[in-house]
Amino acid sequence: MDDTAYSPNGALVARIDFDGSVKIWDAATGACLKSFNANHSIHQLTFSPDSSRLCVRAYNSCFIYDVQSCRRIAVLQDEKSDKIEFSMSRQGDRIVTGTNFGASVKVWNAVTGQELLTIRDKRKPTPPVAFSPDGAEVLAVRKTDRTALAYDSRTGRLRHIFRLSHPPHCLTYSPNGDYVAFADLQGSLEVYGAKSRTFIGRIEGFGNGARLQEAEFLPDSQTILSHITWTRHEPLRLCNIHDLVRMR
Repeated sequence: MDDTAYSPNGALVARIDFDGSVKIWDAATGACLKSFNANHSIHQLTFSPDSSRLCVRAYNSCFIYDVQSCRRIAVLQDEKSDKIEFSMSRQGDRIVTGTNFGASVKVWNAVTGQELLTIRDKRKPTPPVAFSPDGAEVLAVRKTDRTALAYDSRTGRLRHIFRLSHPPHCLTYSPNGDYVAFADLQGSLEVYGAKSRTFIGRIEGFGNGARLQEAEFLPDSQTILSHITWTRHEPLRLCNIHDLVRMR
């Protein structure tokens, strides 16, 4: 699976090459600056907020690399060797991981790779996982009963259960931390107040044959961009929070 990541400082582009290696390019000149092989099939790349580290996701592991030296700093791996998904905090200090069958969510130090917290819950939370923008909560889902679970990111205590209309396939916080949006596989969106927990609004998806690839808030914290594959088309949909409120 090809993947490209831009560094937050705008200076670098990282890309998974066709041969499985990771290449880092100068964003201004297009020159290849560095290349390394993770010795795994790579699925996702993410820069740390300060652009100094690169998180590389394989099937059942995440690797943290120093961007300057391309040295592997740490390995994050679930003990069950299950498929892993991750998200980095906006502060860049922690990474949250989840597995589909591991029945646990883990929080790690994003610099050293030290495991900081394991959230074990009888509800068996699974990916997708994410930190709230302030880093206070981690969010995971339980697709079987269409819920999303918000936990204290330091203690693992369950703070809130969002009860949704569809099994959540993707979740995203607004940059200002006011909203959280959940999208199902067909692109239906539900938006809640991230702090108030109140329901804001819903918009239906594209129906059978559609598959959501990604959904995220734009920097204005008011607009959600969804990328959906549907038959032979790949529409992008923009949805404004205020439109959802009017549609309730």
